[in-house]
Order: sequence, then structure tokens, then C-alpha cells
Amino acid sequence: MFHSSVSDGEKRTSVDLSSSLGKLFRKVDTTNWPHFVKRLGGSGLVKQFLSQSELVSINYSNPISVCLVKVDSSFLMDLELAKKVNFYVSDKIGQAVEFKTEFFDKVESSLLKIEQDEKEKLINDAYAKISKSEAVKAFIRRFDGRVLRESIKH
Repeated sequence: MFHSSVSDGEKRTSVDLSSSLGKLFRKVDTTNWPHFVKRLGGSGLVKQFLSQSELVSINYSNPISVCLVKVDSSFLMDLELAKKVNFYVSDKIGQAVEFKTEFFDKVESSLLKIEQDEKEKLINDAYAKISKSEAVKAFIRRFDGRVLRESIKH
């Protein structure tokens, strides 16, 4: 587990190499970042930061690894929020981590974006199936109705 102590005004970190999230972290790259973020969990702004971030690179080193991430909200670039994220992730993986952010207008492969795209695809697929249903077509003709895409919930 992550331990910190104050010595000479600095925080010290001891690493528990048996941590499953710690082992997973050492294998993280830009392609599996969303999966790792999902496993990390979190709540509130920490979860929002992680879910809306896209990994650019990780510099694995001791005593601290540095994660460079892209975010699409200037709100998420707050230094105090980054400190909370650093602490949360460091505690979860058993290794000190520092997040550095870059602002981009559009983030393509964040967990949030991937989940939104998956939900949109499911809704589109459901809309197509519903629209082709003979029973639904009969109701539409009989009651002069229509299928509303926004009425489909996942």
C-alpha cells in the first residue's frame, strides 16, 4: 500500500509491488488508458478528471512517475485538482504519480468519449431495429405516430 511520511519537509513514498493496480499501471499505454481509468474508480472531480483525460505519455521512474494527459476542459487544469488526482492515483497504485495536463479542444480517446460513442452506437442500433419492426410500423400508421430517437434510453 502507499505510505507517506514527512521527513525534512518532503513526502516519502514506499511502493508495494504486489498491488494489482500498481502492476497494471506499469503496463499502461495510450491504448489501454481508458481501461485503467475505469479500474481506478474514484468519485467527484477526481473521477471526472480521469474520465475526461487522454493519455499522451508516461515517464516511469523512481521515486515518481509522470503522466502527461490531454484534457478538453480548462476547468480540469486546476492545480489543486491535479494535486488531488496525484494523491488519489498514487494511493491506489502504491507509487507516487504526478499528472501534467495539456489543454486540447477535442479529446478523442478518453474513457468518457469512448463510453459516449458506445452508448450512441447502441441507441442508433436500437433505433434502426425499432424502425424496421412491423409491429411498430403498424402502430405508427394506426395512430399517425413516429419513433423519436431521443426517447430511446440505454
